[in-house]
Amino acid sequence: MNMIIDRRPLASNRRQDRRALLLLVPLAIYIVTVLVVPLVVLIRASFAESVIGGMSGFTFDSYLRFFSTPFYWNVLGTTLLLSVLAVALTVVLGVPYAYWLLRRPNGQSFHLLALFAPLLINQVVRIFGLQILINSVNRMLAQAGLPPLPLTYNFAAVLLGQVVFLFPFMVISVYAALSRLPISIEEAAATLGASRVRVFFHVVLPACRPGIIAGIVLTFTTSIGAYLVPRMMGGGQVTTVPVLIYNNVSQGQSIPIAAASGLILVLLVLPILRLVSARGAAK
Repeated sequence: MNMIIDRRPLASNRRQDRRALLLLVPLAIYIVTVLVVPLVVLIRASFAESVIGGMSGFTFDSYLRFFSTPFYWNVLGTTLLLSVLAVALTVVLGVPYAYWLLRRPNGQSFHLLALFAPLLINQVVRIFGLQILINSVNRMLAQAGLPPLPLTYNFAAVLLGQVVFLFPFMVISVYAALSRLPISIEEAAATLGASRVRVFFHVVLPACRPGIIAGIVLTFTTSIGAYLVPRMMGGGQVTTVPVLIYNNVSQGQSIPIAAASGLILVLLVLPILRLVSARGAAK
């Protein structure tokens, strides 16, 4: 008996696959334009001898200069230390706050609005506002005969600015993770005799670990690439890699060394993020 196979469903599926691929074209163009092409240009510029009138030559001088100069090592160390400390402080402050906010019976909407409303304001304005607040507090301390807060154009000031601006991102990541934790589990642990501290460390923290990992990745990448906060809160006294890149490009000192600095920072950050994500997934 001859069997007749209806091939119309197969042809229809192929047409649907082609349409789906066509929908991916705008995304592919965007990724190539915004990510791939700039990265290729950055890599090429880092090996260029000169970028005046177009990139020419091929040399490793920019990388040799970076790794052989103590100044660049200090800048890289300052950038990493600042980012690690900022992330650690946002975790310490953000996790308890997110838990308190989640279990608060009233006023959650107001607190969330107060937490994220500043994100709608330009970052330059927010930094100026923070500086005005610090100066006002120092004036009040001076009138009271007390020493001022050491938060003017130094490492501590930059760290404070980073924590203030990164705090909402950590809170929302942890808040989203904890929102899936039923309160009945905490009540069951308390019924079995666990104190609030033990409930927090043995029930709440394991539940919000995915949120903490997501918050660490988000805040670390934001902190390590920040330019305005180190520039304005540091007052030129604290140099990070983004500030170094801007200075090299804007002052015409060396675009190849600026490109090499940016690429080194990217290559250093990617394994760190991969390690953090892998450890979070393993746990």
